[in-house]
Amino acid sequence: MKDKVIQLIDEAIELENNISDIYQLFALTYKEDKEFWWKIVIEEKNHAALLRSGKESYIPANLFPKNILPETINEIAAVNKNLRNFIENYQQNKPSRNQTFNIAYQLENSAGEIHYQKFMEKDPETKIEHVFMQLNRDDKDHAQRIDEYMKKNNIRHNKENLPDFLK
Repeated sequence: MKDKVIQLIDEAIELENNISDIYQLFALTYKEDKEFWWKIVIEEKNHAALLRSGKESYIPANLFPKNILPETINEIAAVNKNLRNFIENYQQNKPSRNQTFNIAYQLENSAGEIHYQKFMEKDPETKIEHVFMQLNRDDKDHAQRIDEYMKKNNIRHNKENLPDFLK
């Protein structure tokens, strides 16, 4: 059981880092949105660091909150594979500015991210869950912030021309 939790945590850390890497590419590509993307890059890196810290501190004591992670390794591993492919092919297939926001919006609504967000919004059941929520209190719902930024900047939602793994 402990090995499964460690694998899930490792995949979740990779998910956060992959998403952060994608947002970093967006920040470097579209200077007009650089500040917006960099804030989210930092928050995604913080999510990864939080998971890494929890793995190191709470797994040995069997106290890591298991409901912070998706149910299956396959689900999150498949998402990570697709994200790595997207990153590798980014320079040849740079998305438009509109596409970057639609990609990000869909990513934030993906299974791994939704699961993490739902955990952070629920009432803590243990002291450890409360600690995780307190450490994460400054992070906002990224999908909502992306949506608000899109509206403010007249960027329309559009599922066309998204990478296949997001359709």
